[in-house]
Amino acid sequence: MSDSPTIKALGDWTLDILAAPFGSPARKDAHGEYFDAGTDFAEEHYPLAPAVYYHGFTSAGKPAKKPIFVGRSTKRETRVDGVWYRVELDPSKPESQLCMKAANEGKAACSPGTADHLRRVGPDGHCEFWPILEVSVFDMYAGQRPANSYAVALPALKAVYAEAGIDSAILEETPMPGTEIAANVVQPDIAVLISNAVKAALAEQSAAHAAEQTAAQAQQAEIDKAVKAATDVLVADWATKMRLPDGSLGSPVIAQFAAVRKFDNLDAADQAVLVEVLGAAKEGRASKQGVSDAAVKALVIKLDEDKTRVGEMGRSSLKAANIKANEVMQSNLAGSGHEWVGVAYSQAIWDRIRLESFVAANLPSIEVPQGVDSITLPLEGADPTFYKVGEAATNDATGWPAATVPSSKAGTDSRTLTLAKMGARVEWSGEMEEDSLIPFVPQLRAQLSTAGMEQFEHAIVDGDTATAATTNINNIGGTPGVTDLYLLFDGFRKLALVTNTANSRAGAALALTDFLNTVKLMGVSGINALGMNRKKVGFIVDPLAYYAAMNLTQVLTRDLFSNPTIEGGELTGLYGYSLRPSGQICRLSGNGLSNAAGKVDQTTPANNTKGSILAVRWDQFMLGYKRRMTTEVTRIARADITEIVCLMRVGLKNRDVEAAALTYNLTV
Repeated sequence: MSDSPTIKALGDWTLDILAAPFGSPARKDAHGEYFDAGTDFAEEHYPLAPAVYYHGFTSAGKPAKKPIFVGRSTKRETRVDGVWYRVELDPSKPESQLCMKAANEGKAACSPGTADHLRRVGPDGHCEFWPILEVSVFDMYAGQRPANSYAVALPALKAVYAEAGIDSAILEETPMPGTEIAANVVQPDIAVLISNAVKAALAEQSAAHAAEQTAAQAQQAEIDKAVKAATDVLVADWATKMRLPDGSLGSPVIAQFAAVRKFDNLDAADQAVLVEVLGAAKEGRASKQGVSDAAVKALVIKLDEDKTRVGEMGRSSLKAANIKANEVMQSNLAGSGHEWVGVAYSQAIWDRIRLESFVAANLPSIEVPQGVDSITLPLEGADPTFYKVGEAATNDATGWPAATVPSSKAGTDSRTLTLAKMGARVEWSGEMEEDSLIPFVPQLRAQLSTAGMEQFEHAIVDGDTATAATTNINNIGGTPGVTDLYLLFDGFRKLALVTNTANSRAGAALALTDFLNTVKLMGVSGINALGMNRKKVGFIVDPLAYYAAMNLTQVLTRDLFSNPTIEGGELTGLYGYSLRPSGQICRLSGNGLSNAAGKVDQTTPANNTKGSILAVRWDQFMLGYKRRMTTEVTRIARADITEIVCLMRVGLKNRDVEAAALTYNLTV
């Protein structure tokens, strides 16, 4: 019912979606129905809707075992062409990645869903009452179209709402103004309602995509043929060296490939690290003896069998390098493998850091463009003022009717996000030869990824740029060192404890009300943490405060809550807000605790005995990336050592001083 695009990609993981395009009696959908500005979407009951992949169905059109919640809507706006939603996709979901790719290439569509017992449709097909309960995003690469005949039954909607963390009871409580009830639950058929010109454009894009797919399949077939030829040569060679008497090629890898047996304890990512570290001696950046044929062979085998993202990146890089069949297994030739495994290695580490750090994963982010070391973020300011307006009665000196509406201004504001750099370096001696590196590689990769994840989270939570003596919340009894990681930027605790002291409070023995009193600090009377904003606010607590909260009488007594907040031994939320423990809050105290003022005393560690509750409004912070985590391996011949360096340039900025609140001095 609209000629404008239904989905607009705004940047990383954010979409604008035309969920309900307006039509007219002359412009109805395939079901003979239409929305217009007079449709009641029950916005007061359903201000935002969860974002779901394909209405809870698989790409094959069958009900999924569990509806896939791909993101959340953060804004709803009625425009001249219909009802729009702003949706933030969850980058950890593969389906979100498919939808984002499709949106960037004009191959995404959308459809809203409602429930049979709620909607009301007039005799002429006008949708008079049509609450939007979910917004589905379609990846048309998978053959999906918004023109589908599947109904969204109430149990399916309940499952979608449960996945999104929304109480499904509201589906039963909405008032239902009466007109004619439609027979089935439907979603608007957008594809058949767009103009012929748009249809033609989509058909042209589909044909182009089909041609690209055909070309890509042909190219992949050639690559597969070349790899198979190389593998056949190896299999013939390895068959003569097999340890099993039957000579079966169906034997395990450890039996088939005796030459690479010593690498069996490494996965594909670990093997990539080993090859990257050892490298080629002639390049002057690896071990003295270089990488062996067996190491490279093991890497190719592992990447061929690896079905994770590491394997995909390795195979993709191999294709990009245009490696010939007779070069794949020869480590003394350029293009043999170690040029591209470094990419897989770096990406594997970064994925671990980004996905396992729940704090960083909850924050919106932006890429800082090249050529600048900071970025200005435009913000909304004060709202325009509305007035009681009288009827026009006179003309002004120009002869025009005198204005009866007083004027006011819409305020504007901005924040500057500045970048800082964090990094780590590990060295080892030349005496560590290839065989001794094998058990060392998994340990090195695990430590790099885990340490990077934990310390990045520490900087976000504990960050404080104050450098003077006895002023930094992470070293209140001393003076920070110039390389201390918490100096990267001001983080969550600094905002509430120092920048805006009104957003922090001293507690006593931990009580359930401490959680409620913490969020009440966020804005006047806690207004920034009410209503739908509850889904945007979360608690972060130290480990001892988490254990103490699990032992609260109100939490242990299930009959106090219709939906208990503790299930299976895990406390997931209180008062409707999510709750997560972090081992990185007050990291430098060693026990996650602070002194009675909420600050870490490194000079007298015995003063750090108090717990804390941190409340964060996730959408009011912004992470800015100039350089994602990179890893480099360098051979330093004059010292007979090899080093690996990890670096990242990143910044953090809060929108305003109400973005975090803190209760400290808790006895836990």
